[in-house]
Amino acid sequence: DGDTVVVYNGDYDENIRIGKRITLMGTDQRTVVLRNSNGNSVITVSSSQVTISNLRIEGSMARVGIYAHDVTGLSVRKVAFTGCEKGIMLEMGHHLTVAHCTFRNSHTSGLYVSGNDAERFENIDIRDCTFSDNKANAILLNRCRHVMMDRLTMTGSGHDGINAYKVAWVQLRNSTISDNRNGLMLFDSHGWDIEDNVIQGNRHNGIELNQSGAEIPNELHRNQISRNSQGQGISAAGILFFGKGAADNIVANNDIAENPTGLNFISYSGGCNYNTFRRNVVRKCDYGIWESSGTGPNTYLLNDFLYNSVQAAAVNRMSTFDDGHMGNYWSDYQTKVPSAIKVGSLWSAPYQVVSGVGAYDDYPLAYRYEQDPPVIQHLGPLEGEVLTPGMSATFGVIASDGSHIEGYTWSVKTPDGFESSYELA
Repeated sequence: DGDTVVVYNGDYDENIRIGKRITLMGTDQRTVVLRNSNGNSVITVSSSQVTISNLRIEGSMARVGIYAHDVTGLSVRKVAFTGCEKGIMLEMGHHLTVAHCTFRNSHTSGLYVSGNDAERFENIDIRDCTFSDNKANAILLNRCRHVMMDRLTMTGSGHDGINAYKVAWVQLRNSTISDNRNGLMLFDSHGWDIEDNVIQGNRHNGIELNQSGAEIPNELHRNQISRNSQGQGISAAGILFFGKGAADNIVANNDIAENPTGLNFISYSGGCNYNTFRRNVVRKCDYGIWESSGTGPNTYLLNDFLYNSVQAAAVNRMSTFDDGHMGNYWSDYQTKVPSAIKVGSLWSAPYQVVSGVGAYDDYPLAYRYEQDPPVIQHLGPLEGEVLTPGMSATFGVIASDGSHIEGYTWSVKTPDGFESSYELA
């Protein structure tokens, strides 16, 4: 127990079984090759606290690279998996770490982790890994929770980049997910934080939230979701909300561009409702929003809908597009309401989101919402300027760029309590 076993350069045809707490370490990932012509896996782990690192595992259609059942604390680092049935397959247990690994040409999924209804697989950490050209999913998670995924690349999967069934409390960050069927497919999954990812060029949906949300909302922030579902028709989308349970999710500060439908909602039993969309850009899609019959209502606020062929094809008449003070920016507003004038930051007349259903944005924005508002870098009176309460004065202002700044207002309070307000238009 506790020993380190070093594997030197060579090509080894072995059925390796690890039943003790050891570290199995190759000297060079490029030149230490493990394969198995017999049996179901190249390495089988039955002990907890095992580390496998710095080698290459080559498999075949019927052989898993690393298989483990009901173990704790398995760590796999700097391992290249090529041509395995699955690169890593774990059933039951908890605490898995996978870092700096590559998974290529798996006959099913690159990484497969599964718990069951009675006991979830707990605590998974996957970082700095690349998954390419796996015939099923890059990552398949089944009945897991407390998962961290960071700095991953998933491309060329026959099925999904990530396929998750009943998986909760997940952070997915800083990853690139492209050229898969769906970028992300979440079924009955909750509590995901999906942040700062590039999800583009997938063959169907960028993200599908299938019966996911409701109990514990999923949150999507600052993702680039673009050019998904090319040629797949209007049922595919940048983000698809599917089924009654796809509810209460929060989608904010994302760029959703050049998808057949930006935000699509489909359910045959109601639901797909109470999702909140704030400060997103939905642009150059065939349809910006499509709430199909029986879905909604949802809430849209401070979003920019830009140059979509149809901004909204269908919406629930109870969906809301303003909060009584501010709404959204619509790039075709002046075409639809040519007589309106700007009143501060708003247009003077409502925007009809979809005709015939009574859906209006009563406070449409006259300017695009600034996700990064301008910052005052310097504000002060010019040298020699004397400030007299109630009198005008000359100030110097230096500010970061803001595309639609209409003016500045500020006040100055003297040590003896006099206060004057100033305005620069």
